[in-house]
Amino acid sequence: MQILVFQLAEAAAALPTTAIRQVLPLLQLTRFPTAPAGVAGLMNLHGAAIPVVDVTAMSGGPAARARQDTRILLVDFTLPEGGSRPLGLVVEGVAGVRRVTARAPRPAGVRLPDYPWLGEVLETPEGLWLWLEPDRLLSPTLAALLFQEAA
Repeated sequence: MQILVFQLAEAAAALPTTAIRQVLPLLQLTRFPTAPAGVAGLMNLHGAAIPVVDVTAMSGGPAARARQDTRILLVDFTLPEGGSRPLGLVVEGVAGVRRVTARAPRPAGVRLPDYPWLGEVLETPEGLWLWLEPDRLLSPTLAALLFQEAA
């Protein structure tokens, strides 16, 4: 399996490359002063306004820093009512794509009700990596806010 590895706070994290449409540099974002925590803003990608969330901030940490290895991962977010929409994920410490011979992600054994998208880990020869589930990242309320015209 191929995965993209990045840092989430002080931990290694990963998601499958099959979930990623595009890896972008940290683009200029239009920010909203009253946006909920973790909402980084909107990016203009080929004339389309795409919502962007900051995965580091959504995990309870500070906003992602604008570093050389900070990226926006463009994913397709599956809407609760069906269909999907593009969503940008700001992540820090992108280390690149790796091929791992690992089993499927497994439950971490720790229930985090506020962070359902962090419920699994990937066991690799280098240790346990947090497994990011993009489709679990947004609550139904936040998804409705970010994708109003689709609701």
